[in-house]
Amino acid sequence: MFCENCGKEIDDNADVCVNCGCFVKKNNAVNVVGSENVGDKSKVASGLLGLFLGGFGAHNFYLGRYIKAIIQLCMTVCSIILFVIGSTKIASEIIARGWENADAITDAQLAELTNLFGGFFTVGYLLIVAVGIWAFIEAIMCFCGAMKDGKGKKLK
Repeated sequence: MFCENCGKEIDDNADVCVNCGCFVKKNNAVNVVGSENVGDKSKVASGLLGLFLGGFGAHNFYLGRYIKAIIQLCMTVCSIILFVIGSTKIASEIIARGWENADAITDAQLAELTNLFGGFFTVGYLLIVAVGIWAFIEAIMCFCGAMKDGKGKKLK
């Protein structure tokens, strides 16, 4: 019998091709050799990267999906920048107006600050939440084996 993947001759009772490592499928007591198309990337490693560093695209960098990883990284960095800009502008405006005592700030004054600078803060916050949900879903997909690596191979 010959391996469908590499074309080398293999033993009729073999479970794996010794030349290329492809698994032998048993169909009606006849050995058929085919590529399982399993890559060398781990489900657990990619899932854990997705859970803990998914917002930075770490799991996609690991899997070789560089464009998606760069998009996740850029979205996270932009959201942090917007969040920080909004927070610092609001804080600096509070200090500039002499409102250091938080009890002295009225609802109208807070609404005015939010209208001026809250957009940065809100967009940054919503963007980081969206990236976090995206990364969490992809982490679950990695653990379940639904994700593939950058070469289209299944995770082991």
